[in-house]
Amino acid sequence: MKKLAVLSITALILAFWSCGDSVDETKKQLNQVKKETEKMAEDAKDSEKAEETEKEKETFSEETVNLLGLSVTKRMITDKEWENAKRLSEHYGNLSGEELKNMSVEDLNNMILDAGFTDLDSAKATLKKISGGRDDLLSIVMRVGRMESRKVLDGEDSFKKQMKEYGAKINEKGYSPEDLRMLEANAGATVEATKILYRLDN
Repeated sequence: MKKLAVLSITALILAFWSCGDSVDETKKQLNQVKKETEKMAEDAKDSEKAEETEKEKETFSEETVNLLGLSVTKRMITDKEWENAKRLSEHYGNLSGEELKNMSVEDLNNMILDAGFTDLDSAKATLKKISGGRDDLLSIVMRVGRMESRKVLDGEDSFKKQMKEYGAKINEKGYSPEDLRMLEANAGATVEATKILYRLDN
């Protein structure tokens, strides 16, 4: 808003300072500046509303995290593990049906190592965390959604109590808020990770 004010004032000064302009021309300039300023202010409001709406769409917003009482801070799945898993999932997901059919165990192992994993055991452990997290995430989202939909019937106090009790169970599983956000944001990678894990086990 400060930038908008400075811009508006600058434009007004320039309009008044235009040498040789008639009174009518100056009025036109002022009206133009006014219109542009009003449009910029309206655009700024629309942008703020869009940001607020986007925050409301977040499943694990700060408000929800607080209601659940999620207290785990240590990440179950690190950024490095996610980086490798996403790279692997992207490569695997881009394979054609024929390529998947002809892929050998050695080919898959090499793809896993090429994705950045140091060894197959650590890769499998990461994929298990992601695949299991995907299933848990679906359960959490559905459960929280049901509690929120019943809030009017159950009452605010009952809703908050239920959220806290369920949040305690999430804490026991070891998920931090950031873990849940990452699982939600990388849904495509979690699906591919599950497919790869199944192939490794069969």
